[in-house]
Amino acid sequence: MLIIGIIIKNIEHLTNNTSESYNNYLRELKELGKKKQKIFSATDEIKILIENYKSKEINLFYNGCNRNELIKLWKDCLIDLNDININL
Repeated sequence: MLIIGIIIKNIEHLTNNTSESYNNYLRELKELGKKKQKIFSATDEIKILIENYKSKEINLFYNGCNRNELIKLWKDCLIDLNDININL
């Protein structure tokens, strides 16, 4: 009977450890999913900003702008990109 009791305690211990490890794994997956969503949101925000500036560049180009206006436009774009708050 003593051996059976020891075996049962070992099985319970293994089961508890496995369950705890699995729960930790699920928590890590959930956090990873949240991080990926934030990355995709930030990526989308950056894409939209750059597309907006590309559109502005095309308008400036067709309206006969000079080189300094294009430089200022893309400088403003870089400033706006720098202002995007990405908290991962």
